[in-house]
Formats: sequence, structure tokens, C-alpha cells
Amino acid sequence: MFAEKRVAPHDARMEAVHHHFRRNLNDIVSATTEAGAKVLLCTVATNLRHCAPFASMHRPDLEPAERQHWDRLYQEGVAAESAGDYQAAVARYLEARQ
Repeated sequence: MFAEKRVAPHDARMEAVHHHFRRNLNDIVSATTEAGAKVLLCTVATNLRHCAPFASMHRPDLEPAERQHWDRLYQEGVAAESAGDYQAAVARYLEARQ
């Protein structure tokens, strides 16, 4: 249901997603402080690529040849990461992001 409602980073709706997220967080903090509870907010390390509405998606105008190039760079990054060559992995991931 909600998991299928993904919004790409470049999507015009992302601004509304961030607005709703911020409003919901503010409402949660208000409700807890009004109840007398102490609130601690922090960021946690997480991977949002499978967490709707945030999702890792290719841009809509990506050509098939560009997708193949991206796939190759990504797989090279995965292989380098698996081999413990993190510097090469980061380089491939950054190149793929272009």
C-alpha cells in the first residue's frame, strides 16, 4: 500500500513530502511535550532506498545506454566494496551518480 508510493528525489512532489514529514514530526514533538514527556530527537544511520516515499530511482529521461553504463559502474563498485577496496568502490559509485 504505502510502500508502493515512491517519490524520486527530482520529483516536484518531494517538497510536499518533506513538508508533511516535518509537520508530522512537529506534531509528535508537540503532543509529547504537552503530555510532559521529554523529547530527544536525533538522526540515525539508515538506508532510505526502500523506504517509501523516499526511494532510489533512476531519472525518467535516462537512456538505455546510460542505464547500462550506470549498471556497469554500480556492479564495479559492489565488487570493489566486497573485496574491501572501499576507495575504488566510492569512486565507482560517485561516477555512477553523474
